Amino acid sequence: MQLKAGYFTNGIETLKTSDAMADKVDALLEQLSYFEVDTDIALLETCDDAAVALVHNIVSRGAPTYASQFVEDILSTTIGKTLKRIADNGTIYRDIQKQEVKDMVFRALHIIDPRIKATMEERPEGDPKAEMLYDYISGGAVLSQGDYIWQLADTHRKYSDIFKYSKNFRRHIDILAQDFAFINDDCDLSFSAPYSSNTADSVAFLFDTTSTASSDNNDYITEDKITELLKSINVAGRVIVKKSDNPYERTEELANFTQNSYFDIVRDNYNSPLYKTEDGIEALQIALTPLAIARIQKIVLEAINSGALSLDARSWHIGVIERDVPCAFLAFEDLKQYFNKLFILENNGRRFPLVKLEIFHTEEFANTELNLLYQGSREDVSEFNPLTAYDLLIDISVLRRKTALDTPPRTIAAKYAVIRSAQSPSADTHLMFNAYMHYDINLDGSDADDEEADDDDADDDSQAYNEQEEALLFFLKNIFAKNAFMEGQAATIAQLLNGNNVLHISAPGTGKSLIMLYAAMMKPAYSFILPPTIAVMKTQFQALRRCKIDIDYYINPVLQNSYDRTM
Repeated sequence: MQLKAGYFTNGIETLKTSDAMADKVDALLEQLSYFEVDTDIALLETCDDAAVALVHNIVSRGAPTYASQFVEDILSTTIGKTLKRIADNGTIYRDIQKQEVKDMVFRALHIIDPRIKATMEERPEGDPKAEMLYDYISGGAVLSQGDYIWQLADTHRKYSDIFKYSKNFRRHIDILAQDFAFINDDCDLSFSAPYSSNTADSVAFLFDTTSTASSDNNDYITEDKITELLKSINVAGRVIVKKSDNPYERTEELANFTQNSYFDIVRDNYNSPLYKTEDGIEALQIALTPLAIARIQKIVLEAINSGALSLDARSWHIGVIERDVPCAFLAFEDLKQYFNKLFILENNGRRFPLVKLEIFHTEEFANTELNLLYQGSREDVSEFNPLTAYDLLIDISVLRRKTALDTPPRTIAAKYAVIRSAQSPSADTHLMFNAYMHYDINLDGSDADDEEADDDDADDDSQAYNEQEEALLFFLKNIFAKNAFMEGQAATIAQLLNGNNVLHISAPGTGKSLIMLYAAMMKPAYSFILPPTIAVMKTQFQALRRCKIDIDYYINPVLQNSYDRTM
C-alpha cells in the first residue's frame, strides 16, 4: 500500500541555485513524498474525530511540504547548519549558507541503502515477482550495473502509473483503457529516475514467455501496441517499454538508461556511504529526518482513526525500529504539540496520551546528534524482542525501498507498520473529513470581567485566553510560516472558527486573504472561497503553493474547457 506525506526543511529551497537545479530538487522531493506501508492497520475512508481529521490534513497538506517550526528549530540548534531568518513581511525562512553543506544535502536526497547487497542464498518460492527479480539479478543484469541497481527495481508498477503524468493520458484514460487494456497491468520490471539528463524518464520491461499473440486479443501486449500508445499520449521517447521472452536479453536498455547524473550520485552513495563521515550523516539528518517524521505521523494518525490507538487512552506503548535516520522521538513530540494546541482551541480539556516510546537504532546511526536528544529507552536493533506486546510497532527506513523480496516482521504487537520508500509514485492524496469542528475561542477575556468572578478565576481565565492566542499563532507559524498576526487578524479568525458570521473591512495589504485561508485550513472539510477578482484568486492560490500546500484548486470561469478551468 502506498501513501503520500513528506516534510522537508525550508532550507532545502536554498539548494535551488538555478532553474535546472530547482527542477532536480523539486523532482527529488516529490518522489520522496511517496512511501510504501505493509501494515495490519485498517485505513478508513471516514473519520469520527474532527481533531484527528484536521491534524491528518495538516500533515498531508502538501507532498512535499515544510516541517514544523519545532522540527526546524531542533535541526538548527542540534546540527547547526540551517539559519533562521524572518523577512520584512513576517515570513519565516531557513537558510543553508555553506555551499559544501548544500552539495552534501542534495546528495543525501538520492537515497540508497549501502548495507544491502545483491546476494541471496536461496531462490524465493511461491511469489512470481520475487522469483522473477531473483532470476534477473542472478542472471547478470545487476552485476553489469553494480549491486546498487537492484534496489531500484520496481516489480509492482502499473503501466498507468508510468504514463499518468502525461496530460493526454489523464484526460483520456477511460478511452485508452478500452484500446489498450494492458495499461492497468503491472510491468514485470521497471526502473525510473525522478530527473534525467537522458531522453527517457523511465524504462519498463515485460518478460512474457507464456502468452500467444492474437489479433483478436486486445489484452495482449505487443511492441506495436506499446509504440502506438506512447505516441498517442505524447511520451514516445520519454518512456521506454521493451518486451521479451528472455529476461537476460534486455540489459542494454538498462545500461543506456542509467547513464545520467541521478544514477551516478546514487551509485556514489552506495559505494561511499554518507553515514561514514560526520558531514554526510549530518546531511542525511537534515534531508531525510523531516521526511521520516511525516511518514510516522501519517501512520499514527491512521492508527488513531481506525481505533488501533485511542486518543482517550492514558498512554501508548510504542516500539520503533529506526533502520537509518532518527525520527521517532521528534515525530511523537511534534504530533503531541499539534493535538494539544488544537485541544486548547476546542477548549475541551483533552490531552495527548503519554507515549512510552522504545527506539531501536542501527549501529551506523547510534550516535547521531538527533538520536542523542532522546533520554528514554534507546537500544541497538539487535536488542529488539519480537515478543514485546506493543500497542504499535513501526519499522521505518528512508534509505530502503520496498522490493518484492521484503518479508513482514515477527512481532506480537497489537498492530504493526513497516515503512519503506516507494520505488515510484502512484498514490493519490488522501484527506480525512468530518462534519463539524467545534471551536470555543475567546480572546477578549469577556468572561473574566464578570463582577462576581473572584480573582483566582479571573487569573485562570486570563491564562486560558493567552494559551488560545498562542495556539492560534502556533498554527499560523506551522501552516503559513508567518511569525506574527497582523492587527485584527487573530480576532477575526477566532470569530470565523467559532462559526460566527463576520464582516471584516480593512485596507488592501492588511491580510484579508490570510484570514480566509487560515479559517479554511482549520476546518476538516471542503471550503469554498469566492474572491472578488480573478487576480485575487490567483494570488491566493500562489500563496498556498509558496507555503507548500497543494490540496487546493481554483476554478477560472473565463476558460471554456472544463479541464483547463481547474488548476
